[in-house]
Amino acid sequence: MSYSTKDRLLAGRVKQRITYWGIDVFLAHEDIKPSKEWQDEIIRNLRGCSVFIPLLTKHFGQSEWTDQESGMALIESKIVIPLSVKNVRPYGFLARYQASKLRVKALDRSCEELLLAMRNNNKLRKNVQDSFIQSFLRSGSYDEANAKSKLVERLGPYNKRQVNEIIEGSIINSQIYDGFTANPKIRQFFALNRKLVDRHLRKKFIAQFGAAN
Repeated sequence: MSYSTKDRLLAGRVKQRITYWGIDVFLAHEDIKPSKEWQDEIIRNLRGCSVFIPLLTKHFGQSEWTDQESGMALIESKIVIPLSVKNVRPYGFLARYQASKLRVKALDRSCEELLLAMRNNNKLRKNVQDSFIQSFLRSGSYDEANAKSKLVERLGPYNKRQVNEIIEGSIINSQIYDGFTANPKIRQFFALNRKLVDRHLRKKFIAQFGAAN
């Protein structure tokens, strides 16, 4: 994520919410250790990232480094998804990209929409889905399992491997199969994807969740 240091608190909040859904996010001010050459570290992460997210606020264009980071992301042919705060529009070379709105007062919802925007990119889809699946199946509380279960179907459709991974992981995680929201969501997911579920997992699922509607 590229941002002005004046927006580092907002960038940190966005990172926290995206990370919640299983996506790794690099923020220079949080992730660079003082002993490292920070410019080299930023370049290394720019080259290694899957998607470049400029955080467009009124401060973005005033930063000494954001335009350089954006230029390098374009040279490296990175997927670019700008985040627009208060309708700040992408400019320069970034103007060719459709921005996602970031509503600070509805940050959770905005970050969910960003996740869906990444999932809608064919080059990112599989990695986004796999990262989310792992995050969902590691849910350590009922609240987490219930919240993440609401996005399971929205991030589909999934391939056979992914469907079976979701079913198998849900069977063994009590936070999911006992979750007030997660249980019916996964039952519905099973019903919609039943043909893709391996036979031995169907029996285990029904034994754990009961017959799907």
